Amino acid sequence: MIEALAARAGWHLETVIAPISELTDFKGMPIEEDGRTWFAAPDWAHAMVAHSGGLVFFDEISTAPPAVQAALLRPVLSRVVGSLAMPADTRFAAAANPPEGAADGLELSAPLANRFVHLEWHAGPDVVAQGIMHGFEVPATPLLEPDSWQRARVVARAQVGGFLMRRADLVHVQPESPGEAGRAWPSPRPWEMAVELLAAAEAVGARSPVLHILLAGAVGAPAAREFLGWRSRLDLPDVEDMLAGQRIDLPAAPERLAVLLAALAAAAAGNPSKQRCERAMNGVLVAAFEQGGADLATVALRRMGDSIRQSGAEMSPEAAAHFGAMLVALGRRAA
Repeated sequence: MIEALAARAGWHLETVIAPISELTDFKGMPIEEDGRTWFAAPDWAHAMVAHSGGLVFFDEISTAPPAVQAALLRPVLSRVVGSLAMPADTRFAAAANPPEGAADGLELSAPLANRFVHLEWHAGPDVVAQGIMHGFEVPATPLLEPDSWQRARVVARAQVGGFLMRRADLVHVQPESPGEAGRAWPSPRPWEMAVELLAAAEAVGARSPVLHILLAGAVGAPAAREFLGWRSRLDLPDVEDMLAGQRIDLPAAPERLAVLLAALAAAAAGNPSKQRCERAMNGVLVAAFEQGGADLATVALRRMGDSIRQSGAEMSPEAAAHFGAMLVALGRRAA
């Protein structure tokens, strides 16, 4: 599956067997030269540089000893091995059997587990039988269109941020048992992952069960259920109705208003006609400002800044009173 994913996306693939690797394979080999010490990176890291990125696959990662797992933290998070910085398009995946079914298997350390999205991978009897008889089918994987992913990301950030405004207790919940700490659990880093996964799923029209699997793999099943349940109860007005000029009552709850205005900004930027930008700026955002959501309205307007300038939208006196100074600053920066 990893090979098929890399091939479909056109990524160079490097496979690293974690348990037979040494600390120097991830932190670099120390070399003293001209009175200074630098750390030489291994071949797999140089291959990522040569191919301008790709996919690094760490196999049997749960059988790597704790010291090796600790050495993996910096490459996985920062894409740096020794003294070598790998390209931004370097991606990491890993695989492991459950500790009880692996040779000398260990639980992943909590910091390393918190850097991955965890997916349970099962091949049912029918899949195995049919694969043996007819060959294993490679599932098609959707490829993301950058613009649609970026628009979905704006809304996803508002949804996740709005949820955490209400459920601050779920921002960081480190499990107490090693088994749970070696899987998915909520902290700021996986909530950032959840934003990307949510946006990607929306951009390709993924079904609800897929979205639940992805988010549970990032922040854990309990937090994912809480978030998706909250998201389903948002019951927000249709932003296209707003942009069509219909009068809409804005939600009073700050987290709901934040999600709605983020969706409005994304919709206006996706189709930035003069009329749509004027309705968003002079209608909805002014109403949000006057309702007490000045900070949220200003953030949404800032996200729409380029679209407003390009569309030639005109500002109403009410909007000028609230947002004029900010738009002048945006115009100066653009000039």
